[in-house]
Amino acid sequence: MIQRQTPLQAASRSGWLTLTLLPAFLPLVIVGCQSPAAARVQKQPTATSPPRIEPRDGSVGRVISVNAALRFVVLDFSLSRQPNPGERLELTRHGTVVGELKTGYHARGDTLEADIVSGTPAPGDEARPVRKAAVGE
Repeated sequence: MIQRQTPLQAASRSGWLTLTLLPAFLPLVIVGCQSPAAARVQKQPTATSPPRIEPRDGSVGRVISVNAALRFVVLDFSLSRQPNPGERLELTRHGTVVGELKTGYHARGDTLEADIVSGTPAPGDEARPVRKAAVGE
């Protein structure tokens, strides 16, 4: 029994297809992998944007609930590590310090309760560890 080959199979076995298509597609592959120099330039922040305050240890929580009568808040730390119980936190709103919290011992998943030490927290405020003053400041 003789097996018949299609012209495509015969051409690919002889190397004709490879020799014909490789020079045609190689420039496209090389050019397609290069990106323009403008795409590599990073945008600089504009002068009108407010400065962003970043905590030194990366711990940032958001106030999700406030109980003013019992003087505590519930914080969400889903995007960063939770602070230790008893740790003091600065409460900021739009980059301005508006109060202070002290973390409690009750945590569930990514949420944590904290006692209100000072200020008037509101949902959406950020809680960050109080920055310890360096010697000489």
